Amino acid sequence: MASKSLVRPLVEYACAVWSPGTACLKSQIEMTQQRAARFITNNYHQRASVTKMLQQLNWESLEA
Repeated sequence: MASKSLVRPLVEYACAVWSPGTACLKSQIEMTQQRAARFITNNYHQRASVTKMLQQLNWESLEA
């Protein structure tokens, strides 16, 4: 999958150095993944569960 092979490695690159230490930065990184999940599943409904989308795509949290 393109996300796991192209995007995730860029986000994880040198994470030990740039690792976001604040909750705000962690939240922004997670929101990026959530937007990607909505884009890939083409589900922009306000009440749609992003957690279920991430499970369906078999994506782990970027924070993990």
